[in-house]
Amino acid sequence: MATFLKQVVISRGLITAATAANPDRNADCVSILTVANGGNGTATPGLVAGTNVTITGTWPNQTISSTGGGGGSGTVTSVGLALPSSVFSITGSPVTTSGTLTGAFTNQAPSLVFAGPASGSSAPPTFRALVGPDLPLVSLIGGVTGILPVASGGTGTSAPTLTAGTNVTITGTWPNQTISSATGSVSSITAGTGLTGGTITTSGTIALATPVAVALGGTGTATPALVAGLNITLSGTWPNQTIACAGTSPIGGAGGDLAGIYPSPVLAALSPNPAGSYTNMNATVDAKGRVTAAANGTGGGGTLTVGTTPVSGGGGGTLYDNSGVLGAVAGVTGSW
Repeated sequence: MATFLKQVVISRGLITAATAANPDRNADCVSILTVANGGNGTATPGLVAGTNVTITGTWPNQTISSTGGGGGSGTVTSVGLALPSSVFSITGSPVTTSGTLTGAFTNQAPSLVFAGPASGSSAPPTFRALVGPDLPLVSLIGGVTGILPVASGGTGTSAPTLTAGTNVTITGTWPNQTISSATGSVSSITAGTGLTGGTITTSGTIALATPVAVALGGTGTATPALVAGLNITLSGTWPNQTIACAGTSPIGGAGGDLAGIYPSPVLAALSPNPAGSYTNMNATVDAKGRVTAAANGTGGGGTLTVGTTPVSGGGGGTLYDNSGVLGAVAGVTGSW
């Protein structure tokens, strides 16, 4: 028969003392077991029925039941179905009493797929055309069967026929064929215009004919004769000649107060030109000492003799010598 212990003393892992309990275990349990010790803290707990729940009977023989169907007793007045209109068409929505909500795919253009964005960040899927990243890389060796057409980079045939053109040879069978340049022989080479050394039938040298004609960019002579122009000197012999400037004198047309061609220009004529013979002349002289205007004048009294030649006419004035000194001038007589 089992013995129920009410109190046990343990020392170093061994039971050193024990007190037997009453065989009726309920007799040794007194008071109310607290919630902290696994009880309910009361001898008669009061259960409260929540929404759509009923409690019948008395503790500890109470029945807890649900009063609503499907977990609730509320009333539904309308149920609708919402789906993306770009993908689905909806019928039967809303249901207010009884009915069926139906979602069907809408018609789409050909060659579209239902997929996420072609690039960029994540987004809801749509119907769109395929792009390169949608397709995995396919090996042309193991992933493709049949004959690759020319438009796709193939030959369009499993055994292409290669044709050898001029100076080309093809040996072997497809796909292990060798394409080579054919060898040949030259039977004759003729020298064209401006060349010498032809015709060659075995071996020889083609060279440039000299002198090279003017039409071919040459001078047409082996010893061209250079002619020195104005203010140019030539020295030495062809092809070692020196061309130099003959001096520093100006060349070309003269200008300003001069006219003509260098190196022999002349004084330019005035305009209007006062050249001519005048009596008792009245003259205008510019800053450069040139007579720019002249006209006949009226003679004055007195006779002036220079050396042995009398000079008549003119007006009164003062006589200076060549040093600018007022007074007698040697060899000059008369009154003025």
